[in-house]
Amino acid sequence: MSETNLRAALDQHLNTMAGAPPIAWENRPFDPNDTIYLTAHLLPATPQSVGVESGGSDVAVGLYQITVNAKLGTGKAGYLPEVEKLVARFARSQTISYGDTTVALQLVYSSPAITGDNYFHIPVSVRYRGLTA
Repeated sequence: MSETNLRAALDQHLNTMAGAPPIAWENRPFDPNDTIYLTAHLLPATPQSVGVESGGSDVAVGLYQITVNAKLGTGKAGYLPEVEKLVARFARSQTISYGDTTVALQLVYSSPAITGDNYFHIPVSVRYRGLTA
């Protein structure tokens, strides 16, 4: 299982979402300019093994967390449409691919917001299973 391909499949799926706000990618310069923006992080869990024989394979599982970052004081209208777009884009039962890696999207949900100094952060978590073809 290539973590590079797993990340690429999820990042590409997010990056090609129609009407998405700007995305602050990990370890890349970004200036939000007081606008709504997204951040994305892979939160891998312990891989699951399929079979017990020496030739068995491992399945990558975890969360792909996309955070909607809205300027404080903009109200729900500023962030709810973006949360809904993400939930629709990463709807369960989809499969996405990159290279020899196929990623099954299992569940998507938003969590309670976190209030920061200047931004309101709404996490949207996508549970995934990655398989090598």
